Amino acid sequence: MDLIRENVKSWLMLFAVVLAWASSFIFIKVGLQGVPPITFAVLRFAIASVALLPMLSVIGGVNELRYASHADKLKFVTLGLSGITLFNMLQFVGLSLTTATNGSILLSTNPIFISVLSLIFLHEKIGLRNVIGICLATIGIMVVMTGGRFSATMFSSSTFLGDLLILGSGVCWAIYTVLGKSMFTRYKPMTVTIINMVVGTLLLVVFALITEDFNIVPGISASTWVIILYLAFVCSGLAYILWYESLNRLDASKAGAFLFTIPLFTILIAHFTIGEIVTGPITIGAVLIILGIYLAERD
Repeated sequence: MDLIRENVKSWLMLFAVVLAWASSFIFIKVGLQGVPPITFAVLRFAIASVALLPMLSVIGGVNELRYASHADKLKFVTLGLSGITLFNMLQFVGLSLTTATNGSILLSTNPIFISVLSLIFLHEKIGLRNVIGICLATIGIMVVMTGGRFSATMFSSSTFLGDLLILGSGVCWAIYTVLGKSMFTRYKPMTVTIINMVVGTLLLVVFALITEDFNIVPGISASTWVIILYLAFVCSGLAYILWYESLNRLDASKAGAFLFTIPLFTILIAHFTIGEIVTGPITIGAVLIILGIYLAERD
């Protein structure tokens, strides 16, 4: 009975993570109406970094970092740049130019890029099933980005540039994942996550100061601050903690497979809250992408 209760608790935590990450696309989309994208990303991750930084002492991360080599320190900077700075710059700017639905669907393709980069740089083997999955997901991506219009005007969609930036953020996350594999063998996952978040946020500040006007921050509305705090504490803080806790309780493959449902929840939430229309091509593309990721990720 205790085992059943623990399993239920683990799946509930995972469900909370999925809902938080699925809803983040809608909250970002709404928040971008009042804050420039890079400034928005800075505020979100600056708050999340401050909230998570004290955890380094709790989990023993400070002692881990004390003995970090210069090569590892450089790697932390590279990971922060790819996994936080560029990933979020492209995601937030992309979401200002496309829909929350498209953003969630296309960002879910990052396992495809991880598979390709692992094949190229880590020489990991992939089978026929994985290749078929990558091909299906690629077709799904094209269907979503073009609206199913495979003609001379296929790249003229009003969301195409935003969709392209979202794909770019997926590539950045794949780079972060592939480069970070060796780090997870020497440091706790939460240590790597927190340090990368802090480093990446500092680099985000630099980009924001160069490209946007920080003077708008005092004029941000109370409702937008609620969104920023939700994204910082729930989506970037609590969700990460619950995610790692659920990974400790469940098989990684089962927990990872559950993340495939994020685009589905985003589509439903976006439809009923901000009225985004779910078209036939989007539905077909989403199905192809999810099926493709499943096949590409399956051993």
